[in-house]
Amino acid sequence: MIGYCNTGSNADAYAALTPSDREARAIAQGVKIHGDKYRTGLATSFSHHWRQTPYPEASWHSPSGGPDAPAFTPLNRAAGRVCFAGDHLSYADAWQHSAFTSARKAVTALHARVLAQGLA
Repeated sequence: MIGYCNTGSNADAYAALTPSDREARAIAQGVKIHGDKYRTGLATSFSHHWRQTPYPEASWHSPSGGPDAPAFTPLNRAAGRVCFAGDHLSYADAWQHSAFTSARKAVTALHARVLAQGLA
């Protein structure tokens, strides 16, 4: 289970910590959401800052404009009864965060469409 995934300055702040300090900080945040089971149920952990990996050769990019960059507008718009979602439709591609971001955008648009048509 992924307990903590962050980007940008938040990721850099975690990278500056020792592995045990990263674990303690992530657990403290997780306990706020999931209760003490988040702490007591932990068997092991691992954390890594991808910028510290030389030559990752991954498909990561950050187009200017962030998540609402014009490049994504046509693809994030429903095509009739079809909504598209996936990490490839988000500014933070190639990771679970981007898939969730894209799915949330599609579901939010679908919900707004249903409400506008009085179907709810």
